[in-house]
Amino acid sequence: VMFRKSAIDEIRGYDESIKCAEDYDLWLRMLDKDCRSILCLPFVGVWHRKHKHNNSVTNSLAQKKEANEACYIAIKKILSSPDDETDESLDIEHIIALKDPATATSLDSINNAARLLLTLELAFLRKNDMCLTEHEIKLIQNDCNARIGELATIAISKFGKDNTDHFKFNSREGPCYVWRLWSDRCPNEQFQRLSLLCHLSTTS
Repeated sequence: VMFRKSAIDEIRGYDESIKCAEDYDLWLRMLDKDCRSILCLPFVGVWHRKHKHNNSVTNSLAQKKEANEACYIAIKKILSSPDDETDESLDIEHIIALKDPATATSLDSINNAARLLLTLELAFLRKNDMCLTEHEIKLIQNDCNARIGELATIAISKFGKDNTDHFKFNSREGPCYVWRLWSDRCPNEQFQRLSLLCHLSTTS
C-alpha cells in the first residue's frame, strides 16, 4: 500500500488506540475524506508471505473486532447525510453479515445485510455524486450486485433446505427478500439461480 504523507496528515494519521486493525481504520477514514484516495492497481505488485506469526494470525479475533468497529463508524458517517434517513438502530451484526456473509446465523440476518447494502450504496453515491464518473458508478453498482448475489447464494444454500417454502414468496419484503433483490437487479443471472435451485433440490 502506498500513499502520500500529506493525505495521512490530513486525517491525523493512524489511530494509536487501535492495535490490530489500524491500517483498515486508516483506509476507511481516507475514503471518507476522499472517495478516490484509494485505488486498486490492475496487477500484483508484491507477494506477501503469511506465516503463523503474522499479526492477522496471532491476533485474528481482536483484528476482526477492531475492523468491524471501524467499519461501523465509517458506515455511520456515510449514513449521517441530511439527505438520508439515518437508522439510529444500525446493528453491527448486520455489518458483520454484510462483510462476511458466511458467518450469518439466520435468513433474517442476510436479508438485513442486503437492506443495509442498498442503503449504503445509495448514500455513498449521493455523497460522492460530484466526483464519480459514470464508469466508476457502474463499477460500484456491479460490486453491490456481486455481493447481493453472494448473500442470496448463501441464503438458499445455508437456510434453503430447512426453509424451502420461504423462497416461494414473491413479496419484496417477504422471507426471500435477498433472493428477489438479486433477481430484480441481475436479471441476466437466471442460469446461476436455476443452477442453485437444481443443486438444492438434488441435495435435499
